[in-house]
Amino acid sequence: MYMHKIFTLIVLFTLFGCSAAGVIYTNDPYQKVSNSYLMMNQGRSFPAEKFALEAVEQFKKENDSFGQGEALVALGLLYKSNLMHKPEESIVKLEQAIKSFQSINDYSSLSKTKFALGNAYANLDQTEKQCLMYSDSITDYEKGKKLNPNASFQFNPAYSSFDEMVKAFASDYCG
Repeated sequence: MYMHKIFTLIVLFTLFGCSAAGVIYTNDPYQKVSNSYLMMNQGRSFPAEKFALEAVEQFKKENDSFGQGEALVALGLLYKSNLMHKPEESIVKLEQAIKSFQSINDYSSLSKTKFALGNAYANLDQTEKQCLMYSDSITDYEKGKKLNPNASFQFNPAYSSFDEMVKAFASDYCG
């Protein structure tokens, strides 16, 4: 009976001691980015950061600019969020993501990343930079739609389209 209790405690400490308990380990960097967002949604900043950082490094090794950009966006959003609230680090990661997406001319990803960067600048009350990013985001969105009309990504469902959302933010914050 005593050994059974010790074994149970060891199992519980092992499970709950792991910051990403409940998430199956993977070598797939895209799954690591997904896991990072899952951890963010659960309010678990440490494993969210760990997954995203691992993904960035793996994408670098694989020369996957798109994946690297996606992982950097995840980090930027995590650092911008109330979970970590590191606005300067958020800006650094989002700027790095922009460089990754620029290297492959992915205007749709540039558009969403510049919108996120605009919001990060808002956290630092840098309205001029915020508004420039919103404007650039719309420009890149339009370029992306011309090059790939079927390109899509998630955005706030309160808006009917991504560009409508960005224009609403620009109208509210940029005059």
